[in-house]
Amino acid sequence: REHTLTEAELIAYWKRLDGLKSEPIRAALKLALLLGGQRATQMLRLRRADVDLQGGTLRLYDGKGRRKQPRVHELPLTADALAILVPMMERAKSLSCDWVFTSDGAVPIVPDTLAVTAREIANEMNRVGETRVSFMLSDIRRTAETLFASSGISRDVRAQIQSHGLSGVQARHYDKHDYRDEKRRALESWVAVLRGERGANVVPLRGQAA
Repeated sequence: REHTLTEAELIAYWKRLDGLKSEPIRAALKLALLLGGQRATQMLRLRRADVDLQGGTLRLYDGKGRRKQPRVHELPLTADALAILVPMMERAKSLSCDWVFTSDGAVPIVPDTLAVTAREIANEMNRVGETRVSFMLSDIRRTAETLFASSGISRDVRAQIQSHGLSGVQARHYDKHDYRDEKRRALESWVAVLRGERGANVVPLRGQAA
């Protein structure tokens, strides 16, 4: 529960997602990462009614902790996120399915499917030297927050993007700011990290020249 990928490893993982044959699995994994490392369980519960394409937002529901009702977790949709989400919305509509990420039009993809897929990618990356050790899907979420921090994104904005640490007295009673603009700016800059355009120094992996 402490492992994080380097920026180079995360970029390599991101590129490998394009090679997945299953369109809904590929889209779910890519969108979860594009939106800052969202939990697979919450992403796969996404319904068409929770997506506002015109307004450029979606709603996830965070049931973690002791909440009696899930917390509504709104996220802005960048141009890259919309490019992934629009075809999924159209596909779900054609299947008459409420769930955005579905393989058969009847039920949503189960979280274990994403976890197994990510582990298979990780094992292959480790085999060819693209990563130091294998990793799990939960490590991707932790890596996203770590790289957000190294990019100068504040703790408050990171918490708003990943929907954690928001149950204290300050968040419940005093901080009513929606952080919409801050989340959008952070996620737009995040795209550059995934594309390898940030220009950060990275440690060469084995088999690469220093």
